[in-house]
Amino acid sequence: MVLLLSSIFSATATFAAMYDEKDAVSRGGAKDTDNDGKQDFFMGGSVVIFTLNEKMAITVLLYYKFGANLDTAEPADTEAGIINMDTAAVMTNNRTYAPVKYLAEFYGYTVK
Repeated sequence: MVLLLSSIFSATATFAAMYDEKDAVSRGGAKDTDNDGKQDFFMGGSVVIFTLNEKMAITVLLYYKFGANLDTAEPADTEAGIINMDTAAVMTNNRTYAPVKYLAEFYGYTVK
């Protein structure tokens, strides 16, 4: 998994993770959409976008379709969602601070 931070727009902080097929399958990110017992799609990436001074974040999961021999993949589907938070991402002294609790929970970690 590769995790990237970028600020595409001045009012957002964007975190992205990219997965290969094996990593996605080991994380439970594969789907069998036609119920034939074979995985048809895998999660190839995910994005979390925090908007500054907003108590919500946007999430996007990117799915790819396995090729005929499972050696190729093509973009196939996306799933979008919203994370409601009790705090917001902020910028202070030209530094962006995002609520890492929600980012960690989105990626499957338990935060206490």
